[in-house]
Amino acid sequence: MRGPWRAVVALVAGIAAIAGVIVLGKLSRQQLDDRGHYAVKLADLDLPAPPGVSKANFLAEVKYNHPIPDVLDRTDPAARLKLQQALAAHPWVESVTVGDLSDPKPVTLVIRVPTLAVGQRVLDRQGVLLPLTTSTMGLPSFRTVPDLPATPSGKPYPDVRIVGVAKTLGWLRGQLPEVKWQSADLNADGLVLTRDDGATATWGFGKAEEPPADAKLARLRQWKAGPLDLRTK
Repeated sequence: MRGPWRAVVALVAGIAAIAGVIVLGKLSRQQLDDRGHYAVKLADLDLPAPPGVSKANFLAEVKYNHPIPDVLDRTDPAARLKLQQALAAHPWVESVTVGDLSDPKPVTLVIRVPTLAVGQRVLDRQGVLLPLTTSTMGLPSFRTVPDLPATPSGKPYPDVRIVGVAKTLGWLRGQLPEVKWQSADLNADGLVLTRDDGATATWGFGKAEEPPADAKLARLRQWKAGPLDLRTK
């Protein structure tokens, strides 16, 4: 009987060992949970805030627009998607990428850039409407404000022509940040930009017979004073 008993004892010991490992694992996980090891707090994320908005208020708006808990579990497979969707839903967010939540900086967030004032509304460099509270101070204004239906923040402006103006100004801001524009308008000559000193530059329509944008930019770099027609070569 010694053989069978030894087998039984060995089996029981093996089961006990496995159970012990499982219990210790659960205890270890519980201890780590208690210490916040797996917790990702929204408030602790390194995120830029929109101009004129505190990080705390920005996160409050994120949670209001797309409800998400203040603390996420980094081991939850759905946590990254939840965070991605919540941040992307905010009208100030141009783009967002959420990586491994175990990384020191898991979120790459790009905030929209205020570019053009149309009446009391502000468009970003892609022609998307920013929140109503966005300041128009220091932005070029579109002179002729069309009578269009109200459009929610985070959506493109309903006039594609003005979206094009915002995109052009956004590109120029990146390429020629030292030039400050006072206003923009569309007339029979196309897009006309007015500099802070009152000098005007006729950008045109961007037609095939006009110089390419890079050539127009080169002329703007050399522009000193007086009116400038960029439609001619």
